[in-house]
Amino acid sequence: MIELRHLVKTYGDVAVVRDVSLSAPEAAVTVLLGPPGSGKSTILRMINRLIPADSGSVWIDDEDTAAIHPEALRRRIGYVIQGVGLFPHWNVARNIATVPALLGWPRKRIAARVEQLLDMVNLPPDRFAEKRPSELSGGQAQRVGIARALAADPSLLLMDEPFSALDPVTRRDLQQAFRRIQRDTGKTVVFVTHDLEEALLLGDQVALLRDGKLIQHGPPLQLLEHPADDFVADYFGGAAAGLRRLTLLSAASRAVPGEAGGARLPAQASLHDALEAMLSRGTESVALEGGGVVTLKALLA
Repeated sequence: MIELRHLVKTYGDVAVVRDVSLSAPEAAVTVLLGPPGSGKSTILRMINRLIPADSGSVWIDDEDTAAIHPEALRRRIGYVIQGVGLFPHWNVARNIATVPALLGWPRKRIAARVEQLLDMVNLPPDRFAEKRPSELSGGQAQRVGIARALAADPSLLLMDEPFSALDPVTRRDLQQAFRRIQRDTGKTVVFVTHDLEEALLLGDQVALLRDGKLIQHGPPLQLLEHPADDFVADYFGGAAAGLRRLTLLSAASRAVPGEAGGARLPAQASLHDALEAMLSRGTESVALEGGGVVTLKALLA
């Protein structure tokens, strides 16, 4: 678990982070959300000590990170940034192997780990291991960045707007791939974004910041249904909050016995997925894998 205790960071007379305290649960995705200048990336970089805190502390698994040498700390933490930052003169395999090589892993262990990770991010090793970063698409490069961050099997992963520069289709594909990887590996993740839809899709917990202050945090549905103030209510969509709520509720939770034509939705589909399916098919019900249907009437209720 990560615990931020009264973090403060100022530059001159400007307070960038103002007394932020927050716990990020183990094996969950905590999203730092907020407009530009709210302190999200600064907090992320204070976690791995790329930026020193003026006061306050960061604890990882009940250990004060101030007592850990910065390089040793960073080798324990995976870090994914916008633009990836791959070494252009190294091939994909060597890029992924960066931290294991620094840690002195044997070559055979590194090679096996690289192959495992390329399979995990859906980049077949026989096609991609020898490619240079210049030969990759943006989405492929970002997948390599995720694989590199996971290479030494860190318990903690920091992600700073990793998908923001991608086109919408590639971005959605990578978001879903990342969520699958996180669930499969059980990593603790702190994820920075200014995109509300991304926060709702990926976050187990969302921390909304403004002007360096933590305004409200908790499960996404809690912020949607019980905003702490007008800023939170407006940020989460105002009148559109009802539609966004559909992304957080499972279709199975509103399913009733019955049958409906057309392809069945996956068991993990959301009510938003069910609504999209009904609109695209011109129907008022959709069937789910495993049995049952969701009706438009139940969805509206």
